[in-house]
Amino acid sequence: MTHSHDQGHHVVEYNGQKLDRSAYLPLVHHGNTRAAWVGSIVAFVGFLVAGVAFVLPGGINWTVMWIGFGIVALSAVVGLVLRNLGHGAREDLLTARAGER
Repeated sequence: MTHSHDQGHHVVEYNGQKLDRSAYLPLVHHGNTRAAWVGSIVAFVGFLVAGVAFVLPGGINWTVMWIGFGIVALSAVVGLVLRNLGHGAREDLLTARAGER
């Protein structure tokens, strides 16, 4: 099995055929990685902070709400950094597992 990128698509050669991985060989890890968990928890905290802004006395606290949304945006950065540091899913193993089905 070989991997290449063709016009933005991840192409996998499997049994002599070129397949678009997203259509024929989906990832099978369900996000069970440190990067996914930490990113999700940080996003949850951000939404929690933004939600608290709506129930504070005196009406909506816009500053707290935007801080919460900033934390949500930060969660994407945290997840990508952790993935790039090796705490995410290893794509070579994932596509190999999907091809074994």
